[in-house]
Amino acid sequence: MSRPKFLVDHNVHDAIPDGVTFREVVVDIVLARDVDLQETPDDQLLEFANQDGRILVTSDVNTMPEFIDHRVKRGLHTHGVIFVQQGADIGATISELLLIWHASEDEEWIDRTE
Repeated sequence: MSRPKFLVDHNVHDAIPDGVTFREVVVDIVLARDVDLQETPDDQLLEFANQDGRILVTSDVNTMPEFIDHRVKRGLHTHGVIFVQQGADIGATISELLLIWHASEDEEWIDRTE
């Protein structure tokens, strides 16, 4: 068992992943743009996150749920998706991600959406 790893979509405020690593430097958190995925379609972003064993952190509530549903209907998995509301309190969001990292195991997030 291992701690969760994160992939942060380009639409999440930069202060969130920065704050996570500032508070807990050992959290494995990657930004989509850092792995050249900032312009990647949602289905491919989900696939990358799943293949790399990462929970996708996104603010895309308009199209991402449709792609998640499509994956499930095809019998494919996600490694977990966390939706962050646009305009959400940055400090609270950082704390919630750190709580997830501290209090859960990576495997608990497979096919889970929060």
